[in-house]
Parts: sequence; structure tokens; C-alpha cells
Amino acid sequence: MIRKSICAIAAAMLLGSPLAMAECELHIAVAEIKQGDEVSKAVENQLQMRLTRAAAAAGLAGDAYSSRFFLAGRFDKGFLDVTPGPSQKFLVKTTLTVYIGDGDDQKVFASKSFELKGAGISEERAYVNAMSRLNAQNAEFKAFVEEGKKKILDYYVNYAPVLLKKARSAMNQRDYDEAIYVASQIPECCPAYAEAEDLMLEAYNHRTEYEGDQLLAQAEAEWGADPTAAGARKAFDLIARIDPSASAKARANVLSKKMSSAVKEQWVFENVKKYEDALAMEKKRMANDHAFRMKVVDAAKSVAVARAQNQPKTIIRHYWL
Repeated sequence: MIRKSICAIAAAMLLGSPLAMAECELHIAVAEIKQGDEVSKAVENQLQMRLTRAAAAAGLAGDAYSSRFFLAGRFDKGFLDVTPGPSQKFLVKTTLTVYIGDGDDQKVFASKSFELKGAGISEERAYVNAMSRLNAQNAEFKAFVEEGKKKILDYYVNYAPVLLKKARSAMNQRDYDEAIYVASQIPECCPAYAEAEDLMLEAYNHRTEYEGDQLLAQAEAEWGADPTAAGARKAFDLIARIDPSASAKARANVLSKKMSSAVKEQWVFENVKKYEDALAMEKKRMANDHAFRMKVVDAAKSVAVARAQNQPKTIIRHYWL
């Protein structure tokens, strides 16, 4: 109970800080709503483009791959008129309602309606001109986005323990990419981020060790099957892919020296030397603990991005709004 209260107080402080909100990267997908007035594909694309730009300017990072949260808009009560005469103009009057919500739980966090008017040489151009108010400088839109961001942060404060438990379970099953991906969903401005970062680092280190052992085993198999220059080349290509921070590197060094002494070929000696030089430089860089930690965090986040992008991409359309 005390821990939960402390988290709530920390979250309230973060949410009340404009700096924290500005620096916090929250991921959101710009989605389609299949309700409301039907508009052309060009108008729909223009709306999504404007929402994407406005959201980015307000500190919401577009993420069509992994975010459960969405930003969307729909037109309602549209009125269209055409002026008579040779130089016709199309006049549009419509209500645009924008939403921020949770697509998984089908909840709306924030909504705002804008009464729009526009004129143009075509219906599409009239709609586009009507949407000119929709931008990050619009005070009403900014307030709407801030309300949605606070609700998303509230979600992470309350749901972070579930995400961390899920990430640790994946790590225990050696699904390190999944563990990193799940932990990476917790944003930096969430009180649980420090724990999430530690878990990402732990999962990444386990991943590094596991991959290093696998690569070394393959290298030893290649050399054992063919203890010639050709076998050494294949084995060394595998050894070169082992992360310098993995414990398997020390055993890989032993195998490299064994191959270089058995195979008297300049190619092997040159590459072993390059490998050893690169390893020495990497150890120097790793001497700075903070820099190394940040490097591993960045690498772990890259794993999370790759994990998200490799998932089947689902086009999000909301039928319940």
C-alpha cells in the first residue's frame, strides 16, 4: 500500500510537470474510424496526415506497430453546397471529432469536437481547407492532447507491474526479444521506468550470453567438421559475430588461437589480429560504466523496435466509436 502511494505521488508530480510531459515519449497510432460521414480516401489521408503532424508536435510518437493507444478523427453532420455559376465553389460545413483512446480495452481517454467550414474548387479541397484549424498551435487541440497524454500515463502507472511481470516471464522462458519489447513499452516518465530499464538490461545481457554460446558452439562444430583453412574461415565468421561483452568471447579467443596455429594461412592470422584489436578497443569503451549502460539500453531498444516491426502489421480501424 505504501509503495503504491509513493508511485501515485511520483506520478502526480510527473504529470504536473510540463518539462516531464514534454520529454516523455508516448507512442500512439493514428487510426481510422469506420463510422460517421463517408469522405473520400484523399480527405481521409489528409486527416491522418494532419493528425500525425499535430500529434508529433505535441510529443506523441507515431507507432503503427505496437501501440495500443490511438489518435483518430471522424466527420459528422456534414453539409455540402455548390455555388452556381461558371466558377463553381464547393462549400463544406462539418463537425470533426478527434479521439485519443485505448484500442485494446475500447476506451476513449479524451475527445474534442471542432465545427469546421471550408470552401474550394472541389469537395476534397473544401474539406482540406476546412481542416486548416487542426494543428498543434490550436489551443483547444493542445488541451485535448494533454488530457489524452495524462490518461495514457495513468494507464502506465497502474499497468506497469503487469508489464514487468509479463516481461520477466518471457525472459525466464528465454524469449529475450519479447521481454525487452514488453519492458520497453513503459515510458521514461513513468515511475516504474527504472525497473523496466534494469529488466531490459538484464534481458539483453542474457540474450548476449545465449547468442554468444550458440555462435561459439556453431564455430566449434564447423572447425571440428573441417579443421582446414576453409573450416577456419567459416568458424571465424561465426566468432566475429559474438558480442565482445559475452563470456563466450574468452573461449572464442582460445579457439581462434588454436585455429591460427593449426592453419598456416595469412588470411586467418590477419583476421584474428583484427578481431583481437577490435576486442581490446571494445573493452576500453566498456570501462566507462555509464556509457556502456546507455549503449546497452539503446541496443535493447533497437531489439524492441525490430521485434515490433517483425510482427504482422494490423490496420487499426475502430467500429465502436
